[in-house]
Amino acid sequence: MDIKEKIVLADNEHCTGCMACYSVCPTKAIKKESDDRGFLYPKIEHERCIGCNSCSNVCPELNAVIRGEKNPECYAAQAEDKIRIISSSGGIFSVLASEVIKNGGVVFGATIDMNLNVKHIYIEKIEDLQLLRGSKYVQSDVGDTYKRVKEFLKEDKLVLYIGCPCQIAGLRSYINQEYSNLLTIDLLCSGVPSNQDFIEDISTKISLDKIKSIKFRDKNHGQGWRCDSLYVNTFDGGGHSFSVDSSSFLQCFQNKISFRESCYNCQYFTRDRVGDISLGDFWGIENYDVSLNDNNGISLVLINTEKGKKMFDKIKNKLPILEKVDPEYSPHNTIHGFKREKPLEQSRFLELFKKYGYNKAATYSGYKRYDIGIVGCWSVENHGSNLSYYALYQFLKDCGFETLMIERPLSSKWKPNKTPIWFNKSPYKPWDLAPIFDNLSSMRKLNQQCDIFIVGSDQLFYHELYDSFNEFIDLSYIDSYKKKIAYAASVGRNHFDGTEYQRAKLSHFLQEFDEISVRESDAVELFDDTFNVDATQVLDPVFLCDIKHYHKLAEQGVQSHKTHHIFAYILDPSGEKAKILHQLSQDLGMPVKVFGDVAKQDITSLDWDFQMELSVSNETWVRAFIDADFVVTDSFHGTCFAILFEKQFISVINQYRGKSRFISLLSQFGLEKRMINSLAEYQQLNHEEIVYSDIVLAIDKKICESKQWLLSAINGRKISPLSTYDLLDNRLSLTENDLKFVKNKTYSSETWLSNTHQRVDALEEQMGVKENHLHFIQQAVEEIQVDIEEKNNQQQMVSSQLQKAIEEIQVDREERNNQHQMIFLQLQQDIDNIRIERDKQIIAYDKSLCELQKEVKLLRVETESKISYMENVLAELQEEMEQFKQTIWYRIYKKTRGGKS
Repeated sequence: MDIKEKIVLADNEHCTGCMACYSVCPTKAIKKESDDRGFLYPKIEHERCIGCNSCSNVCPELNAVIRGEKNPECYAAQAEDKIRIISSSGGIFSVLASEVIKNGGVVFGATIDMNLNVKHIYIEKIEDLQLLRGSKYVQSDVGDTYKRVKEFLKEDKLVLYIGCPCQIAGLRSYINQEYSNLLTIDLLCSGVPSNQDFIEDISTKISLDKIKSIKFRDKNHGQGWRCDSLYVNTFDGGGHSFSVDSSSFLQCFQNKISFRESCYNCQYFTRDRVGDISLGDFWGIENYDVSLNDNNGISLVLINTEKGKKMFDKIKNKLPILEKVDPEYSPHNTIHGFKREKPLEQSRFLELFKKYGYNKAATYSGYKRYDIGIVGCWSVENHGSNLSYYALYQFLKDCGFETLMIERPLSSKWKPNKTPIWFNKSPYKPWDLAPIFDNLSSMRKLNQQCDIFIVGSDQLFYHELYDSFNEFIDLSYIDSYKKKIAYAASVGRNHFDGTEYQRAKLSHFLQEFDEISVRESDAVELFDDTFNVDATQVLDPVFLCDIKHYHKLAEQGVQSHKTHHIFAYILDPSGEKAKILHQLSQDLGMPVKVFGDVAKQDITSLDWDFQMELSVSNETWVRAFIDADFVVTDSFHGTCFAILFEKQFISVINQYRGKSRFISLLSQFGLEKRMINSLAEYQQLNHEEIVYSDIVLAIDKKICESKQWLLSAINGRKISPLSTYDLLDNRLSLTENDLKFVKNKTYSSETWLSNTHQRVDALEEQMGVKENHLHFIQQAVEEIQVDIEEKNNQQQMVSSQLQKAIEEIQVDREERNNQHQMIFLQLQQDIDNIRIERDKQIIAYDKSLCELQKEVKLLRVETESKISYMENVLAELQEEMEQFKQTIWYRIYKKTRGGKS
């Protein structure tokens, strides 16, 4: 192999597009190529390559880059307001860049040109700073800026280069030595979409030739310090604001869906940075000091090197706010070593992008939008139900519809599973499974995801299942202007056994459906007579799915038997069914392989003597039909799959689970004679083989009609207002949310009250301490009084001594008298001072005690007032909610009384 072909560059999952390899190549053998997303990647033109390996050696993804301090100094900083208001964050870049330019330097950074391309340029004038200022939420093209930096450095010019960490790493690898006149700033980057993504999104909103300028995170139009906004100025003087609610590009950016692949493998999420200084938003600064977040931006600054420290020291006096802060106060910034996880929707975005292009991919993945929501029990412990929903899902996917699988809520009596548990491997895209909702009220969120909802099949309108699954099948939580379709709805019997209330309620919501089809022929009349709705008969969903998908599933299953055999799928074993299998085995000379209902734990029939497997996967279950020579089943779906795979079969009628569905299915294909009830009927059965070539046209015709009915129902136009029920239900949901808010506030108030009681207890305890202190002072005063008395006694003793001295020493009488008078006066003054100080202390402690007692009284009054207010609010909301409930059910009652029964 040619040595040139051995040259290694970073793979697409790790290549950051820094283009250091492109810049370093001496023969220009590396070209920049865009992938289908618009991201730039290097490509080697081997005819120009000289095999020097410079490109591999310079790649920061293949070679280590020198890092700064492991625990750098962290600051919360703000520039002057006039700079902050035109900056995305705290304006620190503008101050640093101005300092560099004032010292004759040049500044490199990203700008948006007139064609909306984001690229790195350099400026030498302060008035040009506006070209580089502000966030650009796309990856910039560094072009030839690395080479220009090197040229300026050799000219001994001061250079500042700001960019994403991967771009700074590319620059430093390319420069490959330390320059005292190079200052690098890396941004606390959260990831980059492509420039192409941005242009495609904005072009759907405004014609590109009308755009004068674009600014992310504009603070001048009421958006404040946020990272989810975009402002566009047009040449006609107009201004247009977009947020995550109106821009799928911003929505995808915020949810980290549309980033470059290397962003999910980024190595720069640590505190040891590649730039001399790191800049970003100080999200969470209010946790340190709430006064520092005025919604106009504050920067997080990391000083990573001595060079960075020297430059930052030069501008400190120009920053009105500068506080040294622990970086832990900004837990969401990319400095804590947390690997960025790929969101599930990123995989969906890439899949949709290949099918539809950027705009639909961004809208659907960003807002979690779908064309159709399939509502049913796709996770239930039942092979037939599992595969009927899989079939409906796969058919709609094959038709080009993005489909969301929606299960019953957790409030159901029979709880749902979070995943399709009886598949070896889930056949659904993980993003196509809706979360399991807590209750019907929370399922109203689905209105924001789909415009069409299809209720699946498999007896979900049977009254016991309707009740056990929390009545979610009636779509009461879906607004009436959304399209509602029932496909192959089934009661499982030729009558409805539910209560009159259930019938009336189900009738009300079924009348809001746009199209209804049923699985059994007698259900057409049942739905008309019972629910007052028109219905069309169609085939079960398992017939809609292309059979190739079943074969693909079966490849993952386990072979059930290696020789010719009879396969029996028996839901309800009995002695009679065992006799039929024994007789059939004897007649055909083949062994019997039996699978049972996965929901059963054991077999209780004493007359059943076949070994039965109860816990096989859906894949193994499907394969069993394919491998079988003959099928015996008491299952409706078992019968369906026997027909789908063109097997010789017998259906043993399952009276408990509904006979009408067997008759309805088999009569459409002239196979009624394949139904039996007993061994006697088996013995009377005409054992002629089914000639599928004779009935395949009838089967294909019914399948085609069923598909056409469903597609017609989906594609039909609907223009409908919200119903009164929707409006009231929405209002009730809001009221319930308000009530939850009040309950939370009440809980908070109770917590506050508890804390207040604790404060009162603390105050009382403090008062006790102060009383003890006062007692101590009183004791001290008493001791002082005792001391005064002792001093008085001492004074008397001194007086006696003086008198004695006067008598004894007449010559020194006057002198000694004066001395003792002075001593007496000093003692008297000491006593007076002690008394004054004691009185002051007693007054001060009396005042402190009064103030504490007053504060305790005010706290108690305020607490009792707030409790009374919260109780009144809660009572009013409960009364309002009861009135709403009465209004709703009264209107439903009026409507059902007027309907057909």
